[in-house]
Formats: sequence, C-alpha cells, structure tokens
Amino acid sequence: MYQEDIRWIEGTPLALKIRQIEFIPPHMHDEMVEIIFCLKGTVTFNYEYEQFTLKEGEFICVDKDAHYLYEGSDDICVSFYIDLKWFEKKYPYIKSLLFVCEYTSDSATPRRKCHEDLKGMLIALLFYLNTHEKNESGYIKNIISSVEMIIDLFVRDFDIIFFYDPRLKLKPELLERHHDLMLFLDRHSSEKITLKDMADHFHLSESYISEFMRINLGFRKCLGYWRAYKSEKLLLDTKMNIMEISERCGFSDPKYYYKAFKAWYRCTPKEFRKNYTEKMKSPCLEKEFFIDDIYEPLDKLMLAHYMDLFLEPPKKEDL
Repeated sequence: MYQEDIRWIEGTPLALKIRQIEFIPPHMHDEMVEIIFCLKGTVTFNYEYEQFTLKEGEFICVDKDAHYLYEGSDDICVSFYIDLKWFEKKYPYIKSLLFVCEYTSDSATPRRKCHEDLKGMLIALLFYLNTHEKNESGYIKNIISSVEMIIDLFVRDFDIIFFYDPRLKLKPELLERHHDLMLFLDRHSSEKITLKDMADHFHLSESYISEFMRINLGFRKCLGYWRAYKSEKLLLDTKMNIMEISERCGFSDPKYYYKAFKAWYRCTPKEFRKNYTEKMKSPCLEKEFFIDDIYEPLDKLMLAHYMDLFLEPPKKEDL
C-alpha cells in the first residue's frame, strides 16, 4: 500500500504537506488524524463507500479508513497530520476514538459552531507558520498549543456519536464513559467478547451498557465496525483469504464478516480488495509547495472566514 512521506515539525505532534493533487493512491494512517484543507480549486476525496468534492475553504478529516484523492482542479490543498500518540497521557483512549468532521457542501451533516471554530484554528495555524521562523522564541510551544486546542475540539465535538446526533449533549463523565467503552471494544475486538464481558469489566449491568451504547450505534454495530476496519489492512497488504481474515479479526463465520463489512463499506470484502488493489497500481501524481507559496490563497480564505463570521447576509426585504 502507498505510504505518504510525512515530515514532522521537530518537537511537535504536527506535520504539514502542501500540494497540488492529481492523484494520491489509496493509503491508511496509523495512530494519526489527517485534516485535508482545500485552499484553492477543488479536489475529490474518496472512501470506497463515499466521496466528497472539497471546494475552496472546505475540509475533511480522516483517521483510520483507507482513502485516496483525485481529480484535483487548479487545487492547492494542505494536509495537517496530527500524531495521536502525543496526547495519550491526557486522553488514554485517543487512538480508539472515531472522528467525523465533514466541512463540505456535499456532506449530509449540518455545519455546527465547532466546524467554524476548527476552520479558524486551521487558518490561524497556517498564518502563524507562514509568518514566523523556526528559530523564533516560543515557535515550538505555540505550534504544540495550537494542535492541543484542535485535539481538544475533536475529542469534545467530533466524536462519531455527534455525527449521528448533532444535537446530543453529554455530561463530561458520560462522554468519558463512551470513550472508555470504545477503547475496550478496540482492544478486544478480535476476541470472542460479549455484552456481558463489557458489563463485567466496567461493573455495570448488561441492560445499562446496551442502552448507553444506543447513543452511538449499539454494541454489535460498534464491534462490527472495529472488526471490519481491522480487516482493511489485511485485505490490502496481505494475500490472506477471506476465511483467514474473518477469523483473524474475530468473526465467528465469514458470512457475519461479509454482513458487517458491507454494512459499513457498502461493498463486500472481495469487491473492496479488487477495487482498491487496482487503484493502488497507479502512481502518485502531486506537486508540493512550500508554506511561503500559499500566502495569497490563505489571505483570501482568512478574509472570507471573517466575513462569514461577523457579517450577516442581507435579508430578503433589504435586497
């Protein structure tokens, strides 16, 4: 599988790649979040089961699933890579969370204040990197502080549970419980675990765990996701057959593997392997830029963002 060349800013949990994209082959990230921000033009982002066309000022995050980018049109995109291992002391479950952040015009999810907050953070971080030098006092500290704010926002507002119910309000202790449950499922997904196993581990009743997990997708669907997701890398990086992959990922029978995989990816494991393997044969076609090269589109986006935030559109009666 294609491996991106990610160059971390030394002493920070951040890496940047600024590029014009024609085609980026299918790839996956391990223990990191990538935020793809389109500064200019358009580019298409694709999971096997869903695609989005990112336009100027739009962005999307991806943390785990295989994905690729193509059909860039006069585009300049910035990929922010954030190392999740950096934040494990504060958030022990950070690598087991599922984040959904779609700030695109073709997303079915409504934009919330947190989307605008994140956009402002990303623009401000780029401006800082554009206008400050590595040897300046506080440079590393300011980058770390900015990335910490972004991760805090992700944990608080972009967990997958808010994708399914954007109006959901959870007390901090209940959000923490949800995070602990996701960590447990991630760590034990390849085992023959049951709802009772989870209830016993957390010293809670099965009925409570079952009802609590309904705020997300429920125990079975969440477990099915973790198992299906962990099969992706085996489908793309090994020659293991479907039976072997099914067993390795904790499914008791290949038919349950097919069912769970298709529920999430809208295709069978065999179809996924065939489609992605074909695309993995194509070369990476991109042109990289330096941070100094993007001041003009960045300045334009900053102005547009402030206009969106602080100027109300005219009312119909005023037109």
